Amino acid sequence: MNQGTVTCQASTQSLECFIEQENQHRECLDVIQEIMGLAISHHQIIKILVEFLPYTAQFSVRAFDINWQSQVVSGNDYEAKFYLNRNRIKDNATPLQQLLDIEDDLIELVAEAKAQPAKPVLNIQSLDDLATFAETHPFSGTQMLNFYEIRHVNTQNIPEVELLAEALENETYGMVGLATPELIRGFVAGGEA
Repeated sequence: MNQGTVTCQASTQSLECFIEQENQHRECLDVIQEIMGLAISHHQIIKILVEFLPYTAQFSVRAFDINWQSQVVSGNDYEAKFYLNRNRIKDNATPLQQLLDIEDDLIELVAEAKAQPAKPVLNIQSLDDLATFAETHPFSGTQMLNFYEIRHVNTQNIPEVELLAEALENETYGMVGLATPELIRGFVAGGEA
């Protein structure tokens, strides 16, 4: 095994070599599916972000507390990156070994997240509740929210809150990017307040 994958030395071994390469690839894909399953199954208690960069064959996994907001880094964040097409340099761990290590780490983080006391449930019932939330839970040190944060806190699926998120996302009604508490309170679907 070289660079984390099987390489064939002679043409007489080509079929066996191909089968072994495919088996290693399949095992890696199985673990990646398990990692994705962890991310999806436990999205209510932990944020697990999975990314694959095809041009470098880099696979990365990041895990954050459920209350994580983009651009706010804490010491409890988890991050692992490796390349699917080669062994790790420091200890020669294969991609499969690295994936299994990541999966073990994530299982432990999920168990820790489950053991945490339940967080209070947001009870946003109106645009005014959302504006109050923006004032009391500033995003990146500001009182502005983007469409993703608005959708994240819209746990009750309030239609007017979803319309605001949609207007921000699509930049309609003169809405661009971020909403201040004043803009949230004054939002009227179909046009500016």
